[in-house]
Amino acid sequence: MPGKIFIETDVVFHEDGKMTPKSFVWNGKIIQIDGVKNVSITLGSLSGGPAAAAKYTCAVKGKEVNLYFDVNRWYVREGEVPF
Repeated sequence: MPGKIFIETDVVFHEDGKMTPKSFVWNGKIIQIDGVKNVSITLGSLSGGPAAAAKYTCAVKGKEVNLYFDVNRWYVREGEVPF
């Protein structure tokens, strides 16, 4: 199972409590997110214990990229970033 790669993420916090990621840093470059296609809850921890994370399926440069929010940090899964 791939590991977590924690990333710096620019996020808009809405007054209703929702979050919308706008960009993230990958290999030292700011990557703009064109839009969020879906938000879901994914179960299962990458570290072995039970956990849940919010999975944000995003459009980035014409590709689909999954970002995850786990408690208080954003991450991608190793091997899932297409650039």
